[in-house]
Amino acid sequence: MISDRALVPLAEPAGTARHFYSALADLVVILFLGGFLIADGAAKYRLDRNLASLVLTPFKHNARTALLALMLLTAVLDQFMSNTATAATMIAVLLPVLYALPHEKARAGFALSIPLASNVGGLGTPVASPPNAIGVAAVAARGESISFVGWMLAMWPLIIVLLAIGWLYLVIRYVPKGLALEFTLERDFDTRLSAKVYYVASALTILLWFTEPFHGIPASGAAFLAVVILLGSKVMTGDDLRALQWPVLWLVAGGIALGGGVVASGLDEWLVGLVDWAAVPGVLLLGLVLPHLWALLGVTG
Repeated sequence: MISDRALVPLAEPAGTARHFYSALADLVVILFLGGFLIADGAAKYRLDRNLASLVLTPFKHNARTALLALMLLTAVLDQFMSNTATAATMIAVLLPVLYALPHEKARAGFALSIPLASNVGGLGTPVASPPNAIGVAAVAARGESISFVGWMLAMWPLIIVLLAIGWLYLVIRYVPKGLALEFTLERDFDTRLSAKVYYVASALTILLWFTEPFHGIPASGAAFLAVVILLGSKVMTGDDLRALQWPVLWLVAGGIALGGGVVASGLDEWLVGLVDWAAVPGVLLLGLVLPHLWALLGVTG
């Protein structure tokens, strides 16, 4: 028999259809839209690969230092690109480096550094990974706000620690001391007008994100400005817009809508109230938290 009684009695409707559909135009979704457009532009105008060449070439005489530079660059790029796109780009850039490595173990270490740095870097900004955006939206639903810079200040100390641990493990386990690299990475920055407009628009957007506490323009507003400039100037075309990761945007919107429904219905308070948290042993709580942290680090955008 199917019961018609709700688990959580509601004094009033939990939300209208308009309330849930509004998540499709949530400010966090707009923020992600701008981030995706900037990330795809970096691939279109080969900015990502040129930056990789610029950063890695000075360190090619020391494999361990080159590995650190590679991991840092991957983590930085991942602040504004999806984990998957960052990893795919950096693996393509890394191929000449892998061919230049004489040791098979060193090649494995360099290859492993990309997914490690990409996943860790995905914690760095609200646009780096969908779970970050959903978290920002959940906090906003409670009447609080997290600025772009505030998120970075909170997460980057953790990122630095995790990258340092990962780098130490990789160099000790895979990269011999004194190993040098011999490779050549082509560097050819696009100098067309459309590329220059992209460079300026992206730099302006990122600058606005970093300086949000000073001018008060929300990160979503800066992201929408990037969308207007890039599409209005036809630097990014309709085909580029259609090629964006729309399923990820709908995933973020769905998470926001679901979270809003949970809060509006009181389901969150009911679930939390089922457990006497003060009586739960600390070791058990740690066992519950660590798998979720591991899953968060393993999320790909």
